[in-house]
Amino acid sequence: MLEYSSVHFSVMSVGDREAAVKDILGRENSGPEFMVAADIMRAMVILYGAGWESDVLDVLSGLWTVKNLPIDKMGELHEKFQDGVKILEKAGIITVQTIPRAYLEEAKPVNEKFYKTSDLTMLMRLFAADRYIDKYRFEMTGWVIPRRE
Repeated sequence: MLEYSSVHFSVMSVGDREAAVKDILGRENSGPEFMVAADIMRAMVILYGAGWESDVLDVLSGLWTVKNLPIDKMGELHEKFQDGVKILEKAGIITVQTIPRAYLEEAKPVNEKFYKTSDLTMLMRLFAADRYIDKYRFEMTGWVIPRRE
């Protein structure tokens, strides 16, 4: 089991980050914070490596919907969002910055958190056959997945 220190992710090797991703995925069902961390990594793949907090949360809601999670479970996971972020930051998988974001309906930029992974290629490789990402993309594009009975 890996311990996630506060080592900045630029000094972590690709192998260390890959091992951390695999460890988090292995612990995905051990607690809500690890499920959120795994789903944030899925969101990073869907968003091609970076996204504003509002966009990440929107993708997470979509992922939880395609997982057929009950609304109370979604609420529990939403409450653990920052715990999942901390796991990924400590593992060197994502960075978070608060930076100005422009909105058409606002006169001035609004500060919002921006999430980014430095190794999108690794995440795309590790999540290449992820059924939740595939189902999310199918549903967002209007495709219907046939049910097997």
